[in-house]
Amino acid sequence: MKFALVLTSSLLASLSVVSAAKADTYADLLDKSARAIVAEKWRAGLKATRELLDMPNLSAAQRAEGLTHLCIHLTQIGRTEHALRACNESIALNPGGWGAYVNRGNAQSAMGNRIAAKADYRKARELNPTAETVEIAESMMSETPYIFARPPAGAGTQQALDEQRLAE
Repeated sequence: MKFALVLTSSLLASLSVVSAAKADTYADLLDKSARAIVAEKWRAGLKATRELLDMPNLSAAQRAEGLTHLCIHLTQIGRTEHALRACNESIALNPGGWGAYVNRGNAQSAMGNRIAAKADYRKARELNPTAETVEIAESMMSETPYIFARPPAGAGTQQALDEQRLAE
C-alpha cells in the first residue's frame, strides 16, 4: 500500500551520500532511514532508525524525528500497533510536528480506523496548512484502506479479493 510519507523538509533538501563506512552519526543514520523510505526498503530503514534511536544524548527534536521515521517503517511492514506507539511518542515530544500526525493517520488508515486517521490529517493540516502531503494522504485513504491490501480480520475470501483489486 502506498501512503503519502512525510520526511522532514530539511532532510529531503539535503539527502547526502552516506559513505560505505559504518554510519555512526545521527545525520548519517537519519539519512539512511530517509533513503530507505524513498526506496521503499522498509527493513533496512527500520534497522537504521533503530540504531539512531539507540544513540545516547539525543535531543527531544532528534528523537521525535527518528520516531516519525520509525512510524513510517513499521506501518509499511504491517506492524501498525507499534507504529502508532512510535508516532504517539513523537507527538508527545514535538506536538507541533505535523509529519507525525500524517504518519499516524497513515497507520490508523492501515488499521481501518478512518475516523482517527481523518482527525490526524485534520490536525496536520492545522499545523501546516500548505502541506500537499496531507491532501495526498487523505485522498489515498479512501482508495487503499488496508496495508498491503490486507482485509480486516474475519473478512471473507471474496471480500479479500475485492479489496486486493481495489488496492491495485
